[in-house]
Amino acid sequence: MNKFKVIYSLLGGIIVVLCAVLFFILGSNNANHQSKAQKQQTSSSLTNQRQKQHSSSKQASSSSEPQKAELNYEELAVAAYVNSLRGDSIDDKFKTFDELANGQSANPATEQPMAIEQHEDPTFQIGEGKLVFAWYIISFNNDQIDVDHYTHGDKDFSKSYNKNDLAEQFGNYKAQLDAAIQKIQQNQAQNNVQMDASES
Repeated sequence: MNKFKVIYSLLGGIIVVLCAVLFFILGSNNANHQSKAQKQQTSSSLTNQRQKQHSSSKQASSSSEPQKAELNYEELAVAAYVNSLRGDSIDDKFKTFDELANGQSANPATEQPMAIEQHEDPTFQIGEGKLVFAWYIISFNNDQIDVDHYTHGDKDFSKSYNKNDLAEQFGNYKAQLDAAIQKIQQNQAQNNVQMDASES
């Protein structure tokens, strides 16, 4: 009888130990799952934060870019004229324009822009020299801007530009284009005064 009691108590002890081991294994497994889930949540929240920061920095950089101005027909015509001048960059072309407009070129009689006039809508003529021996005709044909140059009535230069490309290239040069228009108009006004003085 005593033997049975010892066996029962040993079996009971073994069962308790086995249950304890089983609970321990299940508990540690559960803890591993929880820590993995927490790690996944943490990494996904970090990824979300990074994505938000990236998109907000993208928005900030795009909003800090200067907005390009929309150009009217006269400004586009002068942009096409300036673009046809010598120079490797737009800034170089404006320097060339300044030389021409100030009469500092080799031949101001046929190169200095002295008048800007709108003929048909929208076709512009830029006259060169005091007696307008040469001129540019800048015409708009749908998405294209055509630039033709004449000297003594003979066409000696012709070039075409895409209107949208030109507007994109000169969008940040609106102030310079307006200043160029103003300079040509000043030349025209001074030339008219001189012509009137010489006639009287």
